[in-house]
Amino acid sequence: IDGVGRTADGRRVYFSRPPAPYGSMAERVPLPAVVLPVPDGVSDPVAAALGNGGLASWMPLADSGRLAAGETVLVLGATGVVGRLAVQTARLLGAGTVIAAGRDAARLAELRTLGADRTVALGTDDLAGAVQAAGGVDVIVDYVWGEPAAAALSAGKPGVRLVHVGDRAGAEAPVPGALLRSLGATITGFLPVWSGPAAVATAYRRLCEAAAAGQLDVPTEAVPLSEVAQVWARYPGTRHKLVLVP
Repeated sequence: IDGVGRTADGRRVYFSRPPAPYGSMAERVPLPAVVLPVPDGVSDPVAAALGNGGLASWMPLADSGRLAAGETVLVLGATGVVGRLAVQTARLLGAGTVIAAGRDAARLAELRTLGADRTVALGTDDLAGAVQAAGGVDVIVDYVWGEPAAAALSAGKPGVRLVHVGDRAGAEAPVPGALLRSLGATITGFLPVWSGPAAVATAYRRLCEAAAAGQLDVPTEAVPLSEVAQVWARYPGTRHKLVLVP
């Protein structure tokens, strides 16, 4: 549904959701509604990865979560590709403390080198207790939902904002109404469209600038489209963003 290509006049652009029946693998694609310039210094695979994946890491913090400098951020699902980017973008956006929570111990350890101040092993550690020990949390970027989201909210500071992006831990979360009232908490569902095209363009530009400056580690794996069947089965377990190449 998205990709990187060149316009007729030679400009390199990121595009998303081309009109039916065209897909991003077509030799030629009519320009869709979302077309964003890709600056020099950013490879095609990284530019593609910073589309849906990058926007889902930056915008929940900068726009939906209204992150202020010095605040504490918790990334739920930090060991996934997008969560890994969210840890880094939280630091770039001025977070005072970044807490990374996920299930992969090796990836959690790696996140310590990418901006995480603390890590929490989901399913093993006491998530709420660990967040409380860090002084609570202001913004939660949630890629998992379910029980972890409810536990994270219970350790929120007054006015805590949870931005819900994904639900890999469950489609429902047991969040008591009294908890929301007592903290003045908010839960916001995220899609880039809710922040508008100007915010999307700004987020993508800043992500590309950070990547070009070496401030973002964006692991990608470029795979020929002809080999997609072989790589798809192992893709959910990889730490790389899979990018298909025509």
